[in-house]
Amino acid sequence: MLEWLRRLPEDLGRLWSDLFFATANGAVEAVRYEPRRMLLTGSRHLESIPGGRGAVVAGRVSHDIDDWLERLALRVGSALGSVAEGWVRWFTGAAGGVIDHVGASALDDLRFQGVLSAGMLKPHPRTVAVLFVDMRGFSRLTVALDDTQHLADRIGEYLSDMTRVIEAHHGVVFQYMGDGLLALFLPELTREKGHALLEHLAGAVSQELHAAFRALEARWRTEWEEAGRQAPKIGLALGITYGPATIGLIGPPGKKFFGVVGPQVNLAAFLCSQAEAGSTLIDEESFLRTGASLPKGARSIRLRSEKLHQRIATIRVLPSLAE
Repeated sequence: MLEWLRRLPEDLGRLWSDLFFATANGAVEAVRYEPRRMLLTGSRHLESIPGGRGAVVAGRVSHDIDDWLERLALRVGSALGSVAEGWVRWFTGAAGGVIDHVGASALDDLRFQGVLSAGMLKPHPRTVAVLFVDMRGFSRLTVALDDTQHLADRIGEYLSDMTRVIEAHHGVVFQYMGDGLLALFLPELTREKGHALLEHLAGAVSQELHAAFRALEARWRTEWEEAGRQAPKIGLALGITYGPATIGLIGPPGKKFFGVVGPQVNLAAFLCSQAEAGSTLIDEESFLRTGASLPKGARSIRLRSEKLHQRIATIRVLPSLAE
């Protein structure tokens, strides 16, 4: 009993932190996606926002219509063939786009009081950690397997697993890009900043992302071997930076997305593009800026960037060596 009471403040603090992150992440996703995605991305958080109830209802109606049209397309295809199904999907897709546009426009006027300060939605400077994730060897895999539906399913699994790890550490996925993604770690949500946050990313987060991908790739390879498919070697590459950037709603009315811009974003993308499969690259300046300790076994390298017109001092981390 005494032990439980002693741990109570810590447990309550952890619970509050998790609830705070869930609410903020739900609000970000609600404005990032258009109505038909709202039920899958925390639309319930909109109900507490002035005017948000209507947007939630619109999202549900749009979702139900989309589901009905999907069943219609399948029935038409079964009865009249793939060409007829294609025409139905084209027309219903156009109609769904109009519904999305009208519904998304309504979100622009919502006031996110009590969930996220209005200032969070307007583009504003903030110190953040930027993480880029990319799959190495995906282009060769596409050619080797020559099965777009199978590849789409595998990409869905992969992005879901990467997102699960990132959100478990209170990171927010801002953008999906084919076989990659962009995520931010805000000190306000992670309850860590400076050296603690960077060390956490270089250590635990990097370790778990690589481990999740290795498990996924092992399962895929077993499936491919059993099916007699020859697949090239694939792996995961990460790029991480820490520093100032501008975040907020970007884009035209009705099509805004919660995005991030700045040199740190460009640099993280470049580091990810240069990272070998199974490795993480972090710019050395981020360690100097925060005073973070280098992970065990980390190695310093210099990268030449034609686009950034400079040589970049970089720390290379292998997940098996990270603390």
